Amino acid sequence: MLDQTTWKDPSVVALLAQRTVAIKLDAEKVVDLAKRYRIEAYPTLLVLKPDGTEIDRLVGYRPAATFVREFTGLLSGKTALIQAEEAAKTAVTEEEKVNARYQLGRMLAQNGKREEALKEFLWCYDDGMKHTPSYTGVRSYSLLTDIALLGRNYPPAQEALRTRRDEAWKVFEQNATDREEVGDFYSLNHALGDDELTWKTFEALPEGDSRKILMAYFVYDRLLAARRYSEAVQAQPFTEVLSQIMAQQAMLRQMQDRPELLPEIRKAIAGVITSRVEAFAGAGELAHARELMQKVLEIDSSAPTKELLRVHLERAGHPELLGG
Repeated sequence: MLDQTTWKDPSVVALLAQRTVAIKLDAEKVVDLAKRYRIEAYPTLLVLKPDGTEIDRLVGYRPAATFVREFTGLLSGKTALIQAEEAAKTAVTEEEKVNARYQLGRMLAQNGKREEALKEFLWCYDDGMKHTPSYTGVRSYSLLTDIALLGRNYPPAQEALRTRRDEAWKVFEQNATDREEVGDFYSLNHALGDDELTWKTFEALPEGDSRKILMAYFVYDRLLAARRYSEAVQAQPFTEVLSQIMAQQAMLRQMQDRPELLPEIRKAIAGVITSRVEAFAGAGELAHARELMQKVLEIDSSAPTKELLRVHLERAGHPELLGG
């Protein structure tokens, strides 16, 4: 994303040309250098003196305007942490507050202030992002990944994840219709590297239990891998899959001004839908499988996508559908 957007922006190009020698390195190839500068996440943007001394760092994607503001601040002596603290204090809207405190948590973690970082992260998880719908995806993935990374060298962060995982399951046990809590149980297990617990918990529930039906949504890929197609289709029925596709098509329409990104995104979306084709074909719902195939090819009709469709249909036992 930096290559496609920020590094192509004229204001960024001019600023870097004027003030820096800009170098991009693959941290998995220059291992010694990555170790020297403690590279733990991608992308990490280091601002260094000519002798290699670190002035400061920015971790994560930055749009052009954000990068220019933060980089200019670094050059004037205002560290990224100070900028993050100021942003958290001056944020006005709820979304601004959530984003500012999340970024502050990241900056605190990068500066070794682990206790303070965990405090910001947990506020985001328990309160800020939980009550801000636009941050639902960030809360269940990016934020939990940050907490898990913090937990590698700070055990209280791992304990905080386990505590919230156990609490989510208790709530779900008492209210078997609470999809949010079972989603938290799944995502917290994933952050803890314990996806197997989610699967074992699902398998231990009795057939027909409403909790099992709801949990099936979060173990969909495991059900598909096991060719348990009827359960997969029950977890994500046809109307729900169509709704997901409509949302993805709307996203593609919004990105028409970024044609350089569209081919890969189209392939990624089509790749997800092909697995749904397999599920419906395997479950014997051939009309639905055909309709989804048509949606796939409308989004991306490239040779790799057609080959992926063929593989999925062969697994489902219905290779003839592609020919039709």
